[in-house]
Amino acid sequence: MDEHYDVIVVGGGGAALCAALGAKEKGAKVLLISKTAIAKANCTAFAGGGFTFAGPGVSWQEHRDKTLETGRLINDHELLEDFSQHGPLSVLNLQRYGVKSQVHPNGCSVAAYAPNRRVGGLGLTLPLMEEAIKKGVDLLDGHFVYAIKPEESHFQVDFFNLNDGKNHSLNAFSVIMATGGGGRTYGRTNNPVATTGDGYHMLYELGLPFRDMEFVQFYPIGLAEPELPIWFIDLGIIDQVPLTNSLGQEFLLDLLKSWGLKSGREGNLYARDRCSIALAESWQKGDFPILHLNQMTPEQWDNPYYKSLLLLNRKHFDFTQIPIRVRPLVHYMSGGVVIDKNGATELPGLFACGEVTGGLDGANRIGGNALTNISHFGLKAGKNAALYAQERKAKIATRSKTELPNLDGSIKAKDLKITLNKTMDTHAGPLRDKKGLETGLKQVEEIKEFLPQVSAQSPKELRDYFELKSMLTTAQMILTGALAREESRGVHFRKDFPLELKEWQKPILQRK
Repeated sequence: MDEHYDVIVVGGGGAALCAALGAKEKGAKVLLISKTAIAKANCTAFAGGGFTFAGPGVSWQEHRDKTLETGRLINDHELLEDFSQHGPLSVLNLQRYGVKSQVHPNGCSVAAYAPNRRVGGLGLTLPLMEEAIKKGVDLLDGHFVYAIKPEESHFQVDFFNLNDGKNHSLNAFSVIMATGGGGRTYGRTNNPVATTGDGYHMLYELGLPFRDMEFVQFYPIGLAEPELPIWFIDLGIIDQVPLTNSLGQEFLLDLLKSWGLKSGREGNLYARDRCSIALAESWQKGDFPILHLNQMTPEQWDNPYYKSLLLLNRKHFDFTQIPIRVRPLVHYMSGGVVIDKNGATELPGLFACGEVTGGLDGANRIGGNALTNISHFGLKAGKNAALYAQERKAKIATRSKTELPNLDGSIKAKDLKITLNKTMDTHAGPLRDKKGLETGLKQVEEIKEFLPQVSAQSPKELRDYFELKSMLTTAQMILTGALAREESRGVHFRKDFPLELKEWQKPILQRK
């Protein structure tokens, strides 16, 4: 770790690694800082490994139009045009970093090159990390970035060591935020534990504009038995075994066909929103959807993906022998900080890429678009951050001293995190209304009032404190956006405003 860098990338997943490589290829001196194990403990790693884009026989205009339709017409058109037209080449060119993929008409997949199908995204992140090391990117994991400070000619990045608690500051001409989303603001999510909205909080504190934060994508089929882990199963499973209601009807498959979709596989790409709402409504009525994995044949279990699901099974609750309840869980956040097609935010020199950004997906994301997004805009953000750094002529100034907070209260931040999880699960799920959202916002404010009373006597507790602040900012923006949008669109469903309305065909912007 040197005294200063051209570019500092914050994050440890696919977007961060693509950004670091993009900057390095332009000759920049690059440092990547991650609070978790780089390449291994992020949403990219746990993704299915599938990229959606215009592959052989599909035009980029078709992919653009399908993304716009799925996003319910409020996608950022500049981002979408650039993504649809140039994203495929960005992904296919990842092979120069050793990323292997199997190409098909609607995109490609790296899952076959991952250690197992439950962590299909490792087929992307592991080769990227190896290439970053080879090209001389400095990698620093186990360190929590808690503030980005704009100075006259550069940025100061403040962070602390999660092992010994020591505080550090570094300077860079440009910074790239690639910290992922904030799924852990909820309790019921398949996101890794570190996905706490840290980038949202830091960018919000800088006064940058956000968009579409009300659009939290729930994945329809999540395990809902207390004996089993909180995890999701690909919607294509309903093409293999029945998903039924209390009457034994395959209601979700029937709904998909009524929407003009042929299968659960197509629903996974284009109707995660409507499927999640349908399952949530069924739960609300007390009619718990049942997935009959016990009807899978030995030949079906031999499929690499389905075989990987057996890692979720438990001897005392064996889903190969009994049917199980399923319900939606938080999977992805479509909203985030506003960027342009170069990955630049409103603040010169500060770039962002991946799930921390908003605009591309609109009100709902096509399955597989996320990995194409992080690859394409990650590389662009890296290259443009490097070019910005090269244009800076001023000498980097001496770093100012930043002190970590002295937290000697009596309340544990981890307990407040659990309270916030319950608030979001209860009031900001797939089905929303004014009363619930207002209650949720009130509870968020009440939790904020306890921040001065938090105790942090170890690096772990200090991490919990900063993550709690990030989660509170994320929750506030989700609830505020959801309360403001008085209609139902994409993944956002208001029981008191159940129709999609022409006058709301626009993004909701928020800033501090």
